[in-house]
Amino acid sequence: MVPPSITAIPGPGAAAAAAACTAAPCAAGRILHLLHTLPVQAVLLDVPADARLGGHPLTGLSSAVAGSSMAGSASVSGASSRRHSRASTHNAVLPTLAHAAPIITDAPAAAAAAATAAAGVKASALVAALGEIQAQQLRDQQHRARAANASANPPALRLLPTSASASTSSPAPGSGVSSAGATHGGSTSALNDSPDNASADPAAAAAAISPATPPTPRWALAPRRGHSALYAGIQSLAHKAAASPDACDAASAPTDPASTASAATGPFHESVYIGTLGPIVDSHGRIVEQYELSAADRAELADLLWREQRCIPVLVDDDTASKHYSGYCKSTLWPLFHYILWDGATDGRRELLDWAAYERVNLAFAQVAAEHYDPQGDLIWVHDYHLLLAPSLLRAELARVHGEETAHLAAIGLFIHTPFPSSEVFRCLPKRTPLLEGILGASLVGFQTYSYCRHFVSCCTRVLGLESSPTGIDFHGHHVAVGIFPIGIDAQRTEVKRRAPAVAEKAAALRDMYAGKRIVVGRDKLDQMRGVHQKLKAFGQFLETYPEWRGKVVLIQVTSPTTTGGQLVLPGDAGGGGGGGASIAASSGSGGSGGSAGIGGGLSAAKLEAKVSELVANINGKYGSLDFQPVHHIHRAIAPDEYYALLTAADAGLITSVRDGMNTTSHEFVVCQQEHMAPLILSEFTGTAGSLSGAMLVNPWDFAGVAAALHDALTIPREEKFARHHQMMDHVARYTAPQWARSFARALVGTRARLQSGAGGALDAHTTPYLHRERCLAEYRASVADLGGEDGALRPMRLILFDYDGTLSPIVKVPEMARPTPELLEALAALCADPANRVFVISGRDQATLDAWVGHIDGLGLSAEHGSFLKYPYDARGWLDLTEEHGDDPAVWKPEVVDIFNFYTERTPGSFIEHKRCSVTWHYRLADPSFGAFQARECQNHLENSTLSKRPLEILVGKKNLEVRPIAVNKGEIVKRLLATAAPPGARFEYVFCVGDDRTDEDMFRALHQSAAEAAAAVAAGSVDGGEGEAKADEVLLLGHQLDAAAPTTTAAPTASASASAATSPTTGEHGAARDRYHPRHAWTVTVGSSTKRTLADWHVQSPHHVVDVMREWAGLPRVASASGMAAGASPVPSPAFGRAASPTSALAGAEAEYEAEED
Repeated sequence: MVPPSITAIPGPGAAAAAAACTAAPCAAGRILHLLHTLPVQAVLLDVPADARLGGHPLTGLSSAVAGSSMAGSASVSGASSRRHSRASTHNAVLPTLAHAAPIITDAPAAAAAAATAAAGVKASALVAALGEIQAQQLRDQQHRARAANASANPPALRLLPTSASASTSSPAPGSGVSSAGATHGGSTSALNDSPDNASADPAAAAAAISPATPPTPRWALAPRRGHSALYAGIQSLAHKAAASPDACDAASAPTDPASTASAATGPFHESVYIGTLGPIVDSHGRIVEQYELSAADRAELADLLWREQRCIPVLVDDDTASKHYSGYCKSTLWPLFHYILWDGATDGRRELLDWAAYERVNLAFAQVAAEHYDPQGDLIWVHDYHLLLAPSLLRAELARVHGEETAHLAAIGLFIHTPFPSSEVFRCLPKRTPLLEGILGASLVGFQTYSYCRHFVSCCTRVLGLESSPTGIDFHGHHVAVGIFPIGIDAQRTEVKRRAPAVAEKAAALRDMYAGKRIVVGRDKLDQMRGVHQKLKAFGQFLETYPEWRGKVVLIQVTSPTTTGGQLVLPGDAGGGGGGGASIAASSGSGGSGGSAGIGGGLSAAKLEAKVSELVANINGKYGSLDFQPVHHIHRAIAPDEYYALLTAADAGLITSVRDGMNTTSHEFVVCQQEHMAPLILSEFTGTAGSLSGAMLVNPWDFAGVAAALHDALTIPREEKFARHHQMMDHVARYTAPQWARSFARALVGTRARLQSGAGGALDAHTTPYLHRERCLAEYRASVADLGGEDGALRPMRLILFDYDGTLSPIVKVPEMARPTPELLEALAALCADPANRVFVISGRDQATLDAWVGHIDGLGLSAEHGSFLKYPYDARGWLDLTEEHGDDPAVWKPEVVDIFNFYTERTPGSFIEHKRCSVTWHYRLADPSFGAFQARECQNHLENSTLSKRPLEILVGKKNLEVRPIAVNKGEIVKRLLATAAPPGARFEYVFCVGDDRTDEDMFRALHQSAAEAAAAVAAGSVDGGEGEAKADEVLLLGHQLDAAAPTTTAAPTASASASAATSPTTGEHGAARDRYHPRHAWTVTVGSSTKRTLADWHVQSPHHVVDVMREWAGLPRVASASGMAAGASPVPSPAFGRAASPTSALAGAEAEYEAEED
């Protein structure tokens, strides 16, 4: 059996297929990708003479080394370029000591350094002095490197070509320049590239950007280093190959047919990139510091970015960008998400400034995305922790720009690439609530692993107190889906690269150089989360515990330094936030992108670098010799062929990250080891640990355990090696970056279909549309005018029924805190003052509470304890005890129920019992969410088996509570009674509006639907005469869509007639009997919550705030500005602006949806 492998599928028709797809519109619409930085780098070709250049030209940027085929440290100028021999490969890849300075590129300087090293070794034969000798060599090498780099000409960047590079007015073919001064034509694609660019002549590239070339371009674009898996996945959605920068690719053009083959299964989307520019660089990759973008620069860059790469820049000033990225992202969120807490004591002012910048940047992204959003088919995909507030802010901006309906239907996805911490860690974040609410503005939230997804759901339930389900979170009346989408690498592209001749040549040179020795390879970014410090300690422990391996094993550790961004100053934007969609952004990427610099509670980059160098010197000094060093530390970004050569030549891979989202180095190692099948030692704290079960999982803090795993890896039998690699290769080939992007895009498309089905489609029979407020208001006003002028007709009135907790007031942890707001009291008083209204609050609260909170409102009817007590307005009798009619004495059964509740209260911290006259409730809202739910299930089973089986009682499972009450008393019985008796003599109810939020309120909805069924039976029996009855028969049947009380479903799209029932004409003088048979013409049943909630209601609203808003609109009062007035401690981040749904579909579609619902 042969382990699975990846085969590239090149072909001459691949480019034509990509061009055809580019010319044709994408079948599935566009996806707007919100990225912190754009995937391309803005290159300033005309650098001012007084500009200050900073940063190493190879740091963090793609560069084309002149004639050296990405030779890394061995590269020289174009005049002295040469093909690498195996000796030069060794010099390029494996310097003999740890260092932090740029590699010496001057040959005489390198020879002088080698002579100095040899002299130093000869000066002392004591191995104990090796560390001091290496330190002196390090200082000498740094000094010579600075001198050599000062006089050397830096290599030129590889610039992206234009769409018309063959034009006479364009730069020379193959030069790779994409400039604003070139003539553009034809189609464009995101990150488009040419294979010829990989081997472009540096001289031609230099000539192309020289001032002598007419016209002189000012700006060009270059691919940005890093995030190769992310960009490969996004590009695969367009069914075209594109020049994405690779995580270790510094100069190659990664366009190849393999990427096209990866995406052949669709769905296909055009990708539009929205992000900041990052630092401006010159043509050699050096950062142009403090560069001020003029208005002409902004316009030129905007045109170039959109025309060539479909990129839209976002405008934020430099100070805001620095505080956002280096401040809040890298100093607060990054360490917390990687389980590193802060230990520095501050007064909080800096954190508040960073948080304000974080909000401004997220708002700038939301404004730009909203301006470019097309409601006819666009999807929005927000990436990573830099933009956690963007989903919620974007919904608010969409509502402002396109309307509430568009905001409600917008499909917004958020994928978090980093780990998501447990709730115990996340709750340490001061801004935890607005961050979670910002995330929950999305329609779909994706994570790398199940554990990250579980942590997020736990944070929502424990921090925000929200209800969760296996599919997601219910928040502000909408359902936020959560999913697991493990990212991989572009395996076919990696396969092509690792089979390059240069890789095979250098891998062979490595094996020849270390003949008779075993090679252990590690490659990490030098930050605290990558575990380089732990790896070196474990390797020292390995050499100490297993002395037989001394002199036989070498560890080659490659660490890439953290990068620093440049500074951009925007004129007139000091301290300002981002502009709207018309603005062009120039955002700096200041600060370390590796996340190590400035992290509270952790080591700075300089300290960590010094500590690693010290560990390397100690290990080499203790276990090395004059002619051999067990550790080779390469602290720089190496060329791709060197990187793949290291992975190919390795006898074991060692990854000891202390926390990592999804380590793609492990995937690349597996692809490169298809012949040798070397084992992989992987930290159990990486995101790939759960999927690469063939790897040897270790705890990086257990140095002895890592040492033992390393020994086992070097002595593993071939059969076990084969089996382990087969499993890992199967996973890597199956879960690739294109597959990740397609799966998330499919889920986002499905989310959009679910949202649209709630707006009137019939895709989901259990989806409730948003309340049609215009029609509801129109019927509210017109209902009391109907039949008003007919002789002998009864006066039309309205019956308005409200639940209280969760409907008029938000659910709170302490029941006594749910007092009515002034806005609510004003609305209730105004409705009750209308003589055409009868308003009732039907609550589970006791009589005393309702009297104290709303009993002072004239004309308001009340029902307490879920229908056990009733008080009519303007009735001198006061409260009526309805339980007496059924003969249920609570004194008989309550002691037994209370004993059971006491049993679970003692064993559930935070729970308590609420005693009412005719019922008793056990609350566990203050208990641990998971444990409280578990205890509630146990308590329910106990009650059902011991008490309810022998008494006429029932259990109401509410929101974080269990209530036991007599079975004959419920809110549905109250609704039936009110329909028959609440209207005064000479009047009848033409309009009924009933709203609730939990299972107890389903009884009210059921009673209204049963009323419709009775009306339908009356029509069928012929009690309604003439054409009036025939005309209303269809309306009655449509309203009676739910006749089975045991199957709580709802129509997907109620129609205009679906909310009406036939009105029977009572016989004169028989008002009593007529009122018993009467059914209202307009009946509105509304639930508060998600559109996907299983309910008998025909409509939904998202929160109690919207209920009060409707009430105030009826009464002609000013609308409530925001939900903050309804709940104390509201977040400053706007709540998701989920607006009105589209108009319901036809009656036939509604009837078909009802039939499907009943079949389900």
